[in-house]
Amino acid sequence: MKFQTTLAVTPDELFDRLMASVAWDWEEATGKKRSAANVRQGTSYRKSLRTKMGGQQSVRVSVTGLERPHDGRAIYEARFEAPGTVNTIRYELVALAGEAPGTQVSYEERCETTGRWGRANAAVTGFLYGRRAQKRVRQGLQQMEGWILANRDSHQPGQEDQ
Repeated sequence: MKFQTTLAVTPDELFDRLMASVAWDWEEATGKKRSAANVRQGTSYRKSLRTKMGGQQSVRVSVTGLERPHDGRAIYEARFEAPGTVNTIRYELVALAGEAPGTQVSYEERCETTGRWGRANAAVTGFLYGRRAQKRVRQGLQQMEGWILANRDSHQPGQEDQ
């Protein structure tokens, strides 16, 4: 799944929200506190995820690509590894030219599976759940945008949330 969208915030602001989300996920999964500033490429942890069929599965989450905002561009990429399946997500944030702040967000999600049945299952579930997954990611980005806009005066990029 791939898509692009435009948000009315800067890449720095959006990247900070993404890193706050990663730090929160780390804390929820491990019970240990980690600041958004300490999220690094190579960071990994285990967490339990709900499967599409309603069960639970343990996955290893690894930050595989991390380029903090520089010259109006930032990247965040993570792998979610479970037995027989590797899902990868990637956000690329690029500043839009103009006076008003804006960011072009490119999102990509890939699923790699082993075996013929695994690939067939991935194709079917991708078809059945793809639109819903894309809607969920778009809504998450819009929620981040809304939070940034509502808190822009009291929050500066690079500053930890209270």
